Amino acid sequence: MNLISFLPYLWIALVVFSVVIEAVGTHMIALCFMPGAAAALVLALCSAPLWLQCCAFAVLSALILALRFTVFRGHFRGAAELEKNPEKLVGGSAVVIEPIDNKTGAGRIKIRGTVWSAASSDDRVTFAAGDMVVLSEYSVDRFICSAQ
Repeated sequence: MNLISFLPYLWIALVVFSVVIEAVGTHMIALCFMPGAAAALVLALCSAPLWLQCCAFAVLSALILALRFTVFRGHFRGAAELEKNPEKLVGGSAVVIEPIDNKTGAGRIKIRGTVWSAASSDDRVTFAAGDMVVLSEYSVDRFICSAQ
């Protein structure tokens, strides 16, 4: 098997590798290489020269990486950033996924796909799963919630 006939498999492996790496992480970096590898795969299947395949991969991947860090910067801020600064979420709303009851110490909410511990701002008030709550404050390791 010569190098030219091997190239489509190389590009397919790179697409799969990008998807697998991104499935493990959440930074949306490896996924930026997938379109470049897919374009190079199409060129390889059309018997384009190696230099053209590599250029297409490099240019398209660089363009998407640049867009990821500039234009789409806010869209890819994940749970890691929110875990560093949960106070920024105070004033927003969340959905209760586990009933909040201060007497039992139970309560979980979901904010932007991330699950957090929660407590009620009033010990007499409880919230059922599915209720919408307002995030009144963040204290130690949990959000203090009140009714909307």
